[in-house]
Amino acid sequence: MKATDLIGCAVYAADGEELGHVHDLRLESDGKPEDGDWRCRLTGLVCGSSAIGHRLGYGTGDMAGPWPLTSLLARWRRRSLTVPWRDVDELQPGRITLRTSRRQLEQMQR
Repeated sequence: MKATDLIGCAVYAADGEELGHVHDLRLESDGKPEDGDWRCRLTGLVCGSSAIGHRLGYGTGDMAGPWPLTSLLARWRRRSLTVPWRDVDELQPGRITLRTSRRQLEQMQR
């Protein structure tokens, strides 16, 4: 599977509610093997209705900028959900179905 297979996919909760589209992936390094080949594993998906803030670097809340822009993008960031990869139930072309509901995801992120 390639990252491009996941980016842009519609994400649906277990109850069928659409949560948005995947606009970022969370990866963790498995360390650097002796042969110099870096390896990462997929740990989560970031989904929501808007990806522009993430693409501009405002996804983690570390970026600062003109207050109207920062305020607007922070609001969009709060609407984004990070989905642990272990919660993915089914993958289909263009669609990802989860084992969890929006409410469960929101509670995990508090």
